[in-house]
Amino acid sequence: MRVFNAALDGSFRDSRISHFKAEETERELFRFRKEVEEQSRRHAELHSRALVRAERRGKRAIVAEMKRRAALFATVFESFKDAQEFVGDFRECRVLGSKTVATKLTSKSSKKKT
Repeated sequence: MRVFNAALDGSFRDSRISHFKAEETERELFRFRKEVEEQSRRHAELHSRALVRAERRGKRAIVAEMKRRAALFATVFESFKDAQEFVGDFRECRVLGSKTVATKLTSKSSKKKT
């Protein structure tokens, strides 16, 4: 009977040790899964930040290009405006000149009639 009890105690002890090892393995597996989830979360966060940074860099590049084009347009438009003012002044001179010519012609024709 003592041998039987010792065998039962030994088998009980072995089962408890096996159970303990299984629980310990489960805890390690749980801890490992948590670490993997945390790493994947961090990786996703870093990726998201990198995308935001790239988007900002892209927006900055777009804004810089828009500013460059606006400055270029301003200079081109300014020269165009100056050219239009010059041509407009020329047209006014031609119009004024033709009016004076027309008035001179009318005044000469009216003098001939008299």
